[in-house]
Amino acid sequence: MFNNFSKIFLILFFCLICLALNFNLFFSSRGSIGVEKILSAAATTTSELETSVKILLVCGDGYVDPYYEFCDPGNPTKHILPNTGTSTCQSFIDPYTLSPYQSGRLGCTGDCSAYVTSTCYTCGDNHKQPAEECDGTDFGGGTDCTAFGYTSGALHCTWDCRLDLSNCIVVGVPLPTPGSTPTTGGGGGGSSGSSVGFFPGTKTPPQQTLVVINGFAYPNREVRVLVDGKVIGIVLADSRGNFHFQSGDTTPGVSSFSLWTDDSTSLKSTLLTLTFRAASESVTTIDNVYLSPTINVDKTQVNKGDIIKIFGASSPAVNIAIHVNSAVERIATTTSGALGDWSMNFDTSPLDENFHTAKAMIRLNSPSGIIESDFSRSVSFYVGKNVSEKGKCGIADLNCDNSVNLVDFSVLLYNWGTADSNADINKDGNIGLADFSIMMYYWTG
Repeated sequence: MFNNFSKIFLILFFCLICLALNFNLFFSSRGSIGVEKILSAAATTTSELETSVKILLVCGDGYVDPYYEFCDPGNPTKHILPNTGTSTCQSFIDPYTLSPYQSGRLGCTGDCSAYVTSTCYTCGDNHKQPAEECDGTDFGGGTDCTAFGYTSGALHCTWDCRLDLSNCIVVGVPLPTPGSTPTTGGGGGGSSGSSVGFFPGTKTPPQQTLVVINGFAYPNREVRVLVDGKVIGIVLADSRGNFHFQSGDTTPGVSSFSLWTDDSTSLKSTLLTLTFRAASESVTTIDNVYLSPTINVDKTQVNKGDIIKIFGASSPAVNIAIHVNSAVERIATTTSGALGDWSMNFDTSPLDENFHTAKAMIRLNSPSGIIESDFSRSVSFYVGKNVSEKGKCGIADLNCDNSVNLVDFSVLLYNWGTADSNADINKDGNIGLADFSIMMYYWTG
């Protein structure tokens, strides 16, 4: 039985945990330290939402991310210079001389994945390279002035590999325009980086820095957009789940926008945070943002082999992958309906007799690869024996093992402060002191 000393010890232990929660120092088994309290316009806290962060790379902004980019091509239309770091043309070998290039300016590919040496050259090696008009006796296929529209004359190449047409003769033919000078500029203009759907944007008068986010939520549900923990906008998804958000004038540079929504039963998506660099005086657009689905179960305990219904809400007509933890993780798939609702009947036969959790995500195939949302929050259920004989687990027996002990207490703490129906003993929509008090009353040890 649960003696008075043990009861006092657990109460003191619980009080210490509550104190730690008040100072945001509680270590959650979800793997995070600290609970950031962020007030929203609806007087709720985003600490109730599981959070994920996605960093979107921006290729063409003149900055080089040391972890994901070799270089950056810049954007000439926005007067953003290319950035190749400490690398130059002299860092690469000329295939004709087998020595470092002597001249030119190193470029960068449009996706920031490699350097471009086509703008590098070595004048005097008798091999015309793309950045040269000529080199020695190599005029790029021409042998005399007729190759350039003249009637006769001898071609000449200058010491700096420029084409000299002063010896060319023209009779009754307009003089041609001499060729361009050797290219010393960098690579081409900027383009989207490795994050599909990101575009550094177009110039927009009157000189504003704007952010546009286009994505998919639940049909006819509000999407809340936050910056620095404050709601800056609420937009309504249409009947197909599409939503469009445009910010007001935004400070250029690295920005973080967070988004979340909820379904018709008030279950929330996880909090998605997008971190990116907003281009100055431009419209920065992020497309194909999928908010995570919601998830729930129709039973919190079943006999091994029984069917449990897993369901939730998401964008319409998308593939849903449900991950159920066990000794071997089980992954099942289904498709959401036209209204965004999804469900599946999951056979518990392969699962161990134990406590399990399930979570869901959107997973789509696209021409550019697989698109995945973040995972939903997790829901828990118990698979055991003779569960149906007693109809339900005993009060406060969260893992249905016919005892109320430290295992149940651990489940309660894991879900502390949430609305998880599986651990909400008094069904008031919040797991807190009232549930703890009930658990202490029914404690068996």
